[in-house]
Amino acid sequence: MNMYRYFFILLFVLMSIISKAEVTLQSTLLSNSEWEIIYPIDDSIVHRWKFSSSEIGVSAIYKGRKSHELKYSYYLSKSNTETFDNSKVGKYSSGCYLYEYNKINKAVSIWKIISFDKSNKILTVSCETQAENKPIAVGRKTVILRLKRL
Repeated sequence: MNMYRYFFILLFVLMSIISKAEVTLQSTLLSNSEWEIIYPIDDSIVHRWKFSSSEIGVSAIYKGRKSHELKYSYYLSKSNTETFDNSKVGKYSSGCYLYEYNKINKAVSIWKIISFDKSNKILTVSCETQAENKPIAVGRKTVILRLKRL
């Protein structure tokens, strides 16, 4: 009987460790690539994220024509800090958080990398912080995006 008890305790501990594991991406996976948001789906707009080594071009295409594109500086980080570190932009990095900075309104968004499906090239992220480093308000729906590499 004690053997089963120890087995289940060990299983519980291992499952707890695995569930806390964070998904880490390399910046080389993003650099010079284009991704399309596949969730949530909006039939009238196609959203694309185009990565260079230091910027994300976020575009919205309405019914077949490109309407606008916003540029954000970005980098990957292993920790979720509250400030944007401009010295990390454009450098090789890896991490489980994607920081983006909008130079126009001086807003920082922090995206947590939830999962990456290598075989289908699908990346899932959730927004941890938006607009002037303020956490998403309690009770407000968290923004979750699923992107597919083109």
